[in-house]
Amino acid sequence: MQISCQTSEDDFVRAGLFMLRKKGGFLVRVMPWIGAGVLLAMFVILVRDAITHESPFTSDSPTQLGLGVALPLLLVLLPATFRRALRRQYRNNPMLSEARTLQADFSGLHFRSASSSTDQTWSNYVAYAEDASSFLLIQQGNLLFVPIPKRQLTPAQADEVRSVFETYLPRK
Repeated sequence: MQISCQTSEDDFVRAGLFMLRKKGGFLVRVMPWIGAGVLLAMFVILVRDAITHESPFTSDSPTQLGLGVALPLLLVLLPATFRRALRRQYRNNPMLSEARTLQADFSGLHFRSASSSTDQTWSNYVAYAEDASSFLLIQQGNLLFVPIPKRQLTPAQADEVRSVFETYLPRK
């Protein structure tokens, strides 16, 4: 099997967020909602206290309120923080944006681009994952991944990629 592809910044960010969901699972999806819920509860309490003309502030309340808002706000902004870090990683590594050719056979994966040539055995990868927009080759330790965007593949090529990956790697 041989395919050619080029990963765009959006492809890389989508793949990275997909990998985070696979790796972090429940917490990555739920933490922003918990943060939003806490912020909403704080807002409701402040509005209620304003309507009843009770002052929710005491001498040390501004500090507590600031800390009470900061943590939930960080939880709400978690996905945006991940996106920003992935975009920065893509922009700082020009090799990620190069067109590359991937060839897969019984011995492993062979990547070729204008600036690099890499041959890796199947044992360097622990699994593969797939979503609507890409395939991910997951490397040892679940820390690194290689995205293969589906938008540049024909349906027949996508089926062939899936078949080859299923032969040599477990699906995550």
